[in-house]
Order: sequence, then C-alpha cells, then structure tokens
Amino acid sequence: DQNMELFATGQMPVLGVPMPDFRNGYATNWGKISGSNIGYLYIYSFSSDWEQSLGEEYENAITSFRNDPDLVGFIIDIRMAEGGNTESAILRLVSSLFNSSQSYLVSDVRSNPNNHFAMHTERNVNYPGGRLLFDKPIAVLTGPAAISYSDDFPLLMKHHPMARVFGLPTNGAFGFN
Repeated sequence: DQNMELFATGQMPVLGVPMPDFRNGYATNWGKISGSNIGYLYIYSFSSDWEQSLGEEYENAITSFRNDPDLVGFIIDIRMAEGGNTESAILRLVSSLFNSSQSYLVSDVRSNPNNHFAMHTERNVNYPGGRLLFDKPIAVLTGPAAISYSDDFPLLMKHHPMARVFGLPTNGAFGFN
C-alpha cells in the first residue's frame, strides 16, 4: 500500500556533478567531473516552467566552463530532456556557445496547390549568437527520452564547429510526447 514513483533516467551518476533534483523543480545541474578537467551539464528541460531560471542557469554553466583555464571540454547530457520552447532558456544557451546567429529550423509551406514545387518559408527560427564562440570540445549525449525541442537541439549543435553528438537517437517526435 505504498505510493511510490520511479524516475528512471538510464543515467549513471557522474562523480562530482549531482543530478538535477527533478521532482523538486530543478531541471539542470553542472560541474566538473571529479578527477578530470571535463565539465558536465545536465539538461532535463528547455522549458520555462521550472523553479530554476533555466536560461540563467545554462548561461552560468557555460560562463563557468569558459572561465576555467584547466577545462579541456564539456559534455551536455540531454538524454532526459523533455523539450521546451525556443524563446527562453535555449536562446541564452545558444548565445553562450555560438558567436554568430544560427538559423536552422525552417518551416516551408506550399505556395500554390497546382505547383508541387512552389514553396515559401512560413517560419524561420533564428538564434542570435553571443560575443564569443565556445572554442573547446563539446559532446552532446542523446537518447530516446529526449523529445520535442530536445529533438531539435542536437541538430543545432551539429552546426557548432567544436561539438559532436553521441548516443541513441532522440524520440524523433519533434513535438509533444
């Protein structure tokens, strides 16, 4: 007669970097992996519906990594990221990593029902870049629990010259779970 929840992430603990306290409204945490010069950033959401101000947290994480002279690179773990919206946290994260604007997500619609090839752009998502490119290696870890905007984020990171994407495919829904 016990009411029990299981929040199974499929993630092993990373020594020195506590996992986010998801149940209490915290969708991120970061730090340096113990005994190494590698940073680690957990991302469980890109949404603004959290106790944490995620945009500020992501920006603080990248700033702390950027200002660490011993850091050789960092890992962004989005394997459990539930997605979010493109207007909040992600803008600050992208501007902390890229030094040029990134326009990658385009929605085209048919312009003329009689001409199969006539298309026009209905929506173009543009992320403004910041002042500095993050110039150390970045690994993005993906998995099937990542959904919605977390399907898009690895595609965006493929445009970063220092980033590589690893892991299982994301959910592939590019929408709501």
